[in-house]
Amino acid sequence: MLMPWAHIITIQQDNYSGTFSLVSNREWMAVAREIESKDNNWSGDMVGTGTLSRGWSASSDSDGFVNTSVAPRTGMDCLYNSAANECSETGAHELKRTALLASGEEIWDFAGHVWEWVDWSDSAGFDYAPVITPGHAWKEFAKTIPSPLIAEDILPNDEYNSVQGVGKWIGGTGRSVRRGGGYSSGDHSGIYAFAASFAATDQTSMRGFRCVYRP
Repeated sequence: MLMPWAHIITIQQDNYSGTFSLVSNREWMAVAREIESKDNNWSGDMVGTGTLSRGWSASSDSDGFVNTSVAPRTGMDCLYNSAANECSETGAHELKRTALLASGEEIWDFAGHVWEWVDWSDSAGFDYAPVITPGHAWKEFAKTIPSPLIAEDILPNDEYNSVQGVGKWIGGTGRSVRRGGGYSSGDHSGIYAFAASFAATDQTSMRGFRCVYRP
């Protein structure tokens, strides 16, 4: 569990120096929109056709089985969530763990697996999100933007919702934003999944983080 007040790591070794910090919400959105805009990431091989993947996120309601833990390993033989807490090199597109980036590289577990803490800004230090209303009820993404956010904070490029696998959102007073979804979040998971309902002290096996390098 990475706490906000300890989110910066400094590295100085063999002419390699800089800091690692939590990915910011703005950076998360840039990656999500890049994934959304790639034909290869859609089950129909065309943007907007079929669904995006929501990764290791199976729930009984969405998939007929439910995970109770993170994936046992990472690798091509564990590319899909194929059964409860089990993986396979083949499977349903909705439960694929990777997405293709514009660079040609693949990113793992950007949706599903664990909810990832994000820094609200990419400035020095840690910034909490504002209180986001309405809260404490999962909602579909729509043109109506939760107060006081703007489209760039939360919305997909197009008018997609959990039917297309982008996830759902929940506001609240926690002010510590998590993205992506968890291992049993079902259709709440997705590259745009957004939760601001918990405080930064909340700790469970379904919480994690992703770092970025800042030279």
